[in-house]
Amino acid sequence: MSSPIPPTEGSITLRAAHGVGAARRTGAPNPTASPGEFPVSLDTFPSSPPREVLDEMAGAARMHDTLRAQGRELHFAHDSQSGGMRIEVRDGGGRVLRTISPSEALDVAAGKPLE
Repeated sequence: MSSPIPPTEGSITLRAAHGVGAARRTGAPNPTASPGEFPVSLDTFPSSPPREVLDEMAGAARMHDTLRAQGRELHFAHDSQSGGMRIEVRDGGGRVLRTISPSEALDVAAGKPLE
């Protein structure tokens, strides 16, 4: 995969190494490394998502459980005609009960009841 945006100095890029993805840092080569090798540092990656993200994920999971208990689920699909997202409220059998907007789906994920 390529990007039209070039990497910035010191950013991390990915490359294949013997069939396995490997991270490497762009920038100045490590004088103690083999020629063409770059220093690797993954210290900038957190060991887990921030607390706020975990809280939002937990809230969305609770809403999923609530909808499931009511025999409903949200189904997300790309609408090829409009190019947008189609979000359907379905019953346990997969029948479409109604279609909702993306903003309403976000509200539901944030804890607002589905009416």
